[in-house]
Amino acid sequence: MQSRLLLVAALPALALAACSLVTNFDDLASGGAAGADAGGGADATTDVGVDAAVAPDGSGEAGADSAAPPFCSGTHAFCADFDEGSLLDGWTTKQVDALGMIEQSGVRYVSPGASFHSFLPRRAAGDIENAVLVKYLPGVWKRTVVDFEFFLERPDFQASDINAAFLQITFAGNGSGSGQTLYFTIGEGYSHISMPGALIEAGEARYDGFVHVHLDIQPGTALSATLDGKTYQGTPSAISGGPGTRTELYFGITGYNAPVPAFSAYYDNIVVDQL
Repeated sequence: MQSRLLLVAALPALALAACSLVTNFDDLASGGAAGADAGGGADATTDVGVDAAVAPDGSGEAGADSAAPPFCSGTHAFCADFDEGSLLDGWTTKQVDALGMIEQSGVRYVSPGASFHSFLPRRAAGDIENAVLVKYLPGVWKRTVVDFEFFLERPDFQASDINAAFLQITFAGNGSGSGQTLYFTIGEGYSHISMPGALIEAGEARYDGFVHVHLDIQPGTALSATLDGKTYQGTPSAISGGPGTRTELYFGITGYNAPVPAFSAYYDNIVVDQL
C-alpha cells in the first residue's frame, strides 16, 4: 500500500504558492493542479445528451419524485445538477488534457437523469493530465460551503502508485503566497482533505457508491469536512496579503501526481454557498 505519499508538480498556469502537512506538498502552486487556461492540451471533451432510457447502476441514486422541483431551483452562489442543458452550462471553463475525458453521463446519478463523469487512464511517472470543470466566483474571500455527491469506481492500485485530487478549491490572493488551496485527494487505503496547516485524514475511500461530501471552509481560519457521514475538523494557517480576489473551484480529476491507476469519478448535485 502506498501510504500518504504526495509528489506534486507545480504547473505554470497559476503561480500562487500553497503548502501542506502532506509529504512533498511544499512545492505545489495553488491553482496549478487544474490551471486556469482551458486551451491547454488537446481537448478531449465530449458533451453527450442524457438518455432517459439509461438506468442508474442500482447504488441508490434513483427514485426522485418526478413532480419535485429541479434540484437547482434554490438560490446559491453556484449549483449544478447536470440534468438539463449541456455539460458546461454555468461553468467558467474546463481543462481537459490529451488523455482526459469529461462528459454528461446517464450511467450513474443521484437526481435524474445525469451526472458529470471525469476519467483519466493509467498514467506513468511524469505524465501530468487533468479532466476538470472550473468555476470562478469573483470577489473577496468568504466562508464557502460546498456539497456534492461523489462516486469513485474502485481503482486498480499497483505498487508505487500515488494518488489524485478529485476536488481543488483555491482562494486566489493578490500576489504570490497570499492565497490558499484545499485539496481532496484519494490514494490506496486513504483519503485526505488538506489545506496549508491542516490535514484531515479520512481513511479509505468508499468505492462504487455515491458518497455525500460536505465542506465548510473559512479561509485561513477553520475547516470542517463531512465524508460518508463522518465529520472532521481542521485549522488552516492564517492567510496574509489582503482579502483575495476570487474563489476557484475545480471539480474532476486533477492529475498532478503519477504513477497512478485509471480513475473514473462521477459528480452530481453540486451546491456552493458563500456566506
